[in-house]
Amino acid sequence: MQTYALDNIDIEILRILIRDCRTSYRSIGVSIGMSTNAIKTRVKRLISEDIIQRFVTLIDHTIFGYSEVCYLIVRDIKAVQQTLNRIKQLRQVILEVNCIGGVSVLGVAIRKEHEEKIQSLAEALKPALIQNRVVGHSYPIKLKVRETDFKIIKCLISDARMEIYEIAKRVSASSKTISARLKKMQENRILNFIVATNPLNLKGYIRFGMILRLDRGRRYDYQKSIRRIQEELEARFVIVVPFINQEDVINFQLVARSIFEIDPVLKKIESLNGVIRADVFIPYSGENHQDWMLREIDNRVNTKERMSPAPHVLTF
Repeated sequence: MQTYALDNIDIEILRILIRDCRTSYRSIGVSIGMSTNAIKTRVKRLISEDIIQRFVTLIDHTIFGYSEVCYLIVRDIKAVQQTLNRIKQLRQVILEVNCIGGVSVLGVAIRKEHEEKIQSLAEALKPALIQNRVVGHSYPIKLKVRETDFKIIKCLISDARMEIYEIAKRVSASSKTISARLKKMQENRILNFIVATNPLNLKGYIRFGMILRLDRGRRYDYQKSIRRIQEELEARFVIVVPFINQEDVINFQLVARSIFEIDPVLKKIESLNGVIRADVFIPYSGENHQDWMLREIDNRVNTKERMSPAPHVLTF
């Protein structure tokens, strides 16, 4: 079976779509100097070759009252289901990534008052199961989330690239309203739109993740540290996409040409001012758990319930 070989144009298209998979084919074409039809053909080929698996809407769990994310790095893959069953009793699993080396990364949305419980759970499971635990504290959301917003989000969970006019039809609102609310939600980091790729088919490239834990106490150095980290990563890797939804944790999605490029950069990043720890994982499969988010949305929409901000949420 002949393997499709990615070229520089494919990589540039993936770079744009991983940052925002709702970017139009026309905008991508303008960015890299190709026609809209040529870009559309390229994307269709990437999908047919199972390089692009799906377009994904990522939702900031803070709008449902979960102010923190705990990343559990589970060393024994056989124990992942056991760990999932135990943590689901306390809070919501948002991410499950199976990685090379018998390691899994679980992202768990938690309420502030439950942080001690998950810490106790993680400690109880060490050292047999939990290799590391990283808790990120989410930025306060300054946007008041409306019922219309929840309806928009539900549409985008089903299809991250759904056209504005189609969302407007389903939500019973004007296209102008949908565009304005969608823009506000993106500006407030409530929504991110990414591409899920099949790492087995990225021949010649390695897609991997990096979770950075930063020192919250270094307020004056914080932005400088982030810029320095991004500069280091962008100088070494083909694709660098940061997700900055927590004050003290940054999740980077990266693509390298060789696995041997990763370790030297990891050591360099860990030596930078303000970085407490960096964890790298190379996934071969993963899943975003959004069923519980759909239930949360249905509860709010079906009961015509407005988003009641928790104490940590600022509204205007």
